[in-house]
Amino acid sequence: MQVSLLKSWRTPSEKEDCRHLFIKSHAGIYFICMLLTTLTFTIGFMLSIVWAVQNQITFGAFCTVQAALKQFGNVATALWVFVIAVHTFAVVFLEIKVPNFVFYTVFCGVWFLSALVIVVGPLFFTTERLGPWYGISAQWCWTSDTYASPRFATEYLWVRVSPFGRTRC
Repeated sequence: MQVSLLKSWRTPSEKEDCRHLFIKSHAGIYFICMLLTTLTFTIGFMLSIVWAVQNQITFGAFCTVQAALKQFGNVATALWVFVIAVHTFAVVFLEIKVPNFVFYTVFCGVWFLSALVIVVGPLFFTTERLGPWYGISAQWCWTSDTYASPRFATEYLWVRVSPFGRTRC
């Protein structure tokens, strides 16, 4: 989906001048990415329906998938909101024409960083004494409660930094 989105942005239309279409702009692509990551978080949250039907939450592969989807969606959405805020400030207030290489770098960088954040916790913070990284937490599966400090570094930090970027811009 992302590849076709990038192709539609780069492919000029022969019949009309599409330079000013929102979907053809950097901000438009960033916005679509934010919507996709919000959808990812929403799907992760909707998986809680299974727990409601079963009237219990069980640890396993399904629980891990739910937790990873929620964390990825939450972190990636926060990063895209930050990118949109900074980009809008640069374009509107500073009147900077953002070069395509910056767009591609940011585009790839946010997706990479979002994926990296959900891998860092299980790879670097998990210990046998504290149990699995993703586990049951309240009414759904998420980062286990035993990992409170690393949870801040791998999720809350990104969510907290995002509004700071919006309010400063």
